[in-house]
Amino acid sequence: PATPAAPNVGPGFDGMVPSPLLTTAPGFYTAPVDVNAALAGVEGATLRYTLNGDEPTEASPVLTGPVTLQSRAGQPNLWASIPTAVDTYSSNPKYSWTAGAGWNNGPIAETFKINTFRVRAFKSGYVPSKSVSGSYLVDPAGAGRYPLPMVSIMADYDSLFGPEKGLFVPPNYNESGIQWERPAHLEFFEN
Repeated sequence: PATPAAPNVGPGFDGMVPSPLLTTAPGFYTAPVDVNAALAGVEGATLRYTLNGDEPTEASPVLTGPVTLQSRAGQPNLWASIPTAVDTYSSNPKYSWTAGAGWNNGPIAETFKINTFRVRAFKSGYVPSKSVSGSYLVDPAGAGRYPLPMVSIMADYDSLFGPEKGLFVPPNYNESGIQWERPAHLEFFEN
């Protein structure tokens, strides 16, 4: 922690761990894909990863080999079912949100889901590396699934949908200013 106008306490750090490299390029795939990361020239470092968009921490799973990412067809709609607006004055209750009950009319079909992969290097006595992130779209149609370019935005769940600081939940989406900025990873794909 920073100690403005006072001496720093604690042992300090020997340096910062460099960022790992993804061994499989993010993008469109028509079949399951094995994703891995490598960190060259750093003895004693541990790679940790997440598959939900969150920043890896020292509590995240250790990356011991390739992770197979596949189509997520059939998985429940998680993100698409989160309310991002409150319409308490709507004359049409069909499209309104009720606290405790949820959407009166949520998504009518399954939404397409992509795979996210974030990895970060940790080493005792060192500042952890910056995260390296990739979006993997696994579908039999591959890049042909979308007729337009696609954008993937990755951020911690709480930064987007958490009740205290989530940007897309009522009433937080009315907030502004630097205190409401959130770190994110953005990728742009063209077919």
